Amino acid sequence: MVTATMATTTPSIATTTRNRGPRLQAWLVASIALTLAGGVLVLAVPRTLAAVAALDAETALNEANWERTPKPDDLTRGINGLKRAIEWVPSSKRLIDLAFLELVLALSLPEGSPARNASLADAEAHSIAGLALNPTSGMGWLRLALVREQRGAAARAIVDCLIQSVNMAPNRRTTWLSRVRLLLIYWPEMTPEERLLVRRQVLTIWSAEPGSRRYLVQVAVRANWLFQLYEELGGDPTARNELMTIVLALMK
Repeated sequence: MVTATMATTTPSIATTTRNRGPRLQAWLVASIALTLAGGVLVLAVPRTLAAVAALDAETALNEANWERTPKPDDLTRGINGLKRAIEWVPSSKRLIDLAFLELVLALSLPEGSPARNASLADAEAHSIAGLALNPTSGMGWLRLALVREQRGAAARAIVDCLIQSVNMAPNRRTTWLSRVRLLLIYWPEMTPEERLLVRRQVLTIWSAEPGSRRYLVQVAVRANWLFQLYEELGGDPTARNELMTIVLALMK
């Protein structure tokens, strides 16, 4: 009787063990899936909140990018929105955009006022932080140069930013006009190698953007660079003639 009992009991245990195997495996798979889903959710929520907060800056950025002064309320809302977005998820673009709006705000304030100086200091700090995350941002380097110009920084601190901007984004057209103004102003502070970059940039703008030639000539006149521009166009008589035509039109 004992032997018979053991015989009937043993298969029962084996069957139970086999039944537990698939259930345990399913439980482990479900646990891993839930853990992964939770991890994705933890990552997704801050990104979503940052994106929503950054939407508050769109109106001000659109106006400022078109060189129009944003309304004060839009500017304040944009700055605060980007600050909230950065608290959730820091990113190079949002830091650089924040610095840009802080520069725009500073330019709307009385020169030398504490509020203007504080806004410029914030703009420089946020520009540097953004470039630390993405050193290849040509626009970021340009905006840092613009901020430092307004803060009265040493010429070399500005030139270094400008040259980095040219090296990182020589053909980004949205940087050309703002950058060329500073490039020509700080021409006397540059090394021969840096001046070569400037000359190439000027010729690129002249050849690729006919609609910007008048502005380029205006900038050259203000920076005492007109003769240099004439020399740079020396291999193209047609370009030299157009240059002189623009100069004469500006004198009227």
